[in-house]
Amino acid sequence: MRVFHHGAGLLLPVLFLAACAPTPHPGAEEPPEPAAGVHEVGDIIDPAAHEKLSFDRFIDRIQDAAVIYLGETHGSPSDHQLQQRVIEALSQRLGPVTVAMEMFAQSEQEVLDRWSRGQLGEQAFIEQSHWAEQWGYPYPLYRGILELIRDRKLPLIGLNLPSRVAGKIAREGLAGLNPSERQRVAADLDRADERHREHLKQEFSAHPWGGIRDFESFYEAQLAWEETMAERLARELTAALSPRPILVIIGKGHVNGRFGVPERTLRRVEHHYRVVTTVPVEAAAVAGEVTEDLADFAWISEPTRVPHGRRALLGVMLEPLGENRGFRVVRVAAQGAGAAAGIREGDQLLRVDDLRVTSIGELRRQLESFSGYHTVLIRRGKQVLTLVALIRQEGNGNQDNAREGAGSAHPDQAPRRP
Repeated sequence: MRVFHHGAGLLLPVLFLAACAPTPHPGAEEPPEPAAGVHEVGDIIDPAAHEKLSFDRFIDRIQDAAVIYLGETHGSPSDHQLQQRVIEALSQRLGPVTVAMEMFAQSEQEVLDRWSRGQLGEQAFIEQSHWAEQWGYPYPLYRGILELIRDRKLPLIGLNLPSRVAGKIAREGLAGLNPSERQRVAADLDRADERHREHLKQEFSAHPWGGIRDFESFYEAQLAWEETMAERLARELTAALSPRPILVIIGKGHVNGRFGVPERTLRRVEHHYRVVTTVPVEAAAVAGEVTEDLADFAWISEPTRVPHGRRALLGVMLEPLGENRGFRVVRVAAQGAGAAAGIREGDQLLRVDDLRVTSIGELRRQLESFSGYHTVLIRRGKQVLTLVALIRQEGNGNQDNAREGAGSAHPDQAPRRP
């Protein structure tokens, strides 16, 4: 069922949107094309109306929403190019739109503000926002979006939990948080949506989740993650600092079906929203894949089989030991470089090449510094061993697409995301 939400809670911003919207693009009045049975890359589909839309007509249909969710596959360059195009088009039509991103922790808001004002260079921004530790996907995937935000001085909002808090919930549950950590998480976690719980059960059963205690911890971590992002969006909507829409850059697993962040934000503040998601062209060919229950609009994207640049993978999941003692290996991917090198669960990772491992960001940068053989120093019980791992800087979009926004704890980092 398609969902439209209009409410008195955001009546003033919605009225301003109607008043401030410019005259529609001349092409907007052209009759719509019927949605073809075979979709092509670049098609924009309105599944409820069974229409294929031009880009300008698509922008016409989303620009009056208070929140526009732009769901992505994190590792897909084409998805980010589409997001950038939407941000650019709406900022040209409406003026400075706000961009809210899952990729940043709320605690880094001061850094994000300085970036938006043009007060930070790129390297300083990457370091001060703790990009590698918090997010981990290669920064160049998001460079175009972030440069557009800086160049046009668009407000930028961080939505997420600190990665260490999300990872701790996944390992120990909410009860494992200390009072300071609990304050980082949304106060209200709604467990009533059985569709959401069933969806996560399927995800939990479909993939191995090293470092996560059990399904309940996985479920609590996902709830904490999505409710915290929803709470932050609700605060922004309540403040009503701008009549223009908030554009949310987020994994499509959090927005497809609407029962993730969109409905959890709506529970807090009545407003009108739109969900836009990308659908790989090979998935769009499957009957029943592109429906109004999925999203308001589907943008047909590049095939997931196309390889793209992403971080070099050691193929292990790590847990910080604290006090500069390195990291404990909590999971080893069976076909990964770490397994081939002889790394085992329970090993303590001490050094890679000449680098003492004190942070995930440093480890990743070292592995990405060159393709080839890296020495890995580990402690196993009373033994200290030197292993050799062959690292190839390549990736496969299929893994990203399978787990997007579904709580994947990515290899080579602490299990930070549920």
